Amino acid sequence: MESEALSSLQVKQLVAEAMSAIVTRIILRRDEAANWLAADAVLGDGELGFETDSRLLKIGDGSTPWPDLDYLGNVIWGTPASASAPGTRGMCMYDANYAYFCVADSTWKRTALSTW
Repeated sequence: MESEALSSLQVKQLVAEAMSAIVTRIILRRDEAANWLAADAVLGDGELGFETDSRLLKIGDGSTPWPDLDYLGNVIWGTPASASAPGTRGMCMYDANYAYFCVADSTWKRTALSTW
């Protein structure tokens, strides 16, 4: 069986078509933490939900309500605005001088960082 050789232009066109077929834009469900909580949303299995104010993610399992899902990678760079800033127990933040731990909803404690 003979095969026909493709020209350089044909190869480029085929590659361009293949690349355009695999380019995907992913958009996450997103809202502020209070709105997620009020909606008591249930994310689909593997669906990501993003809190726009805390900048944290949760991954759904198709059945667990939003408040009962764990945060994904809940250690973030930054500083809570105050000891009573919005936050959920288990969240962690840090900056160059302190590590901050949310020990209860909207209750933060901090500890100084030092070298050793």
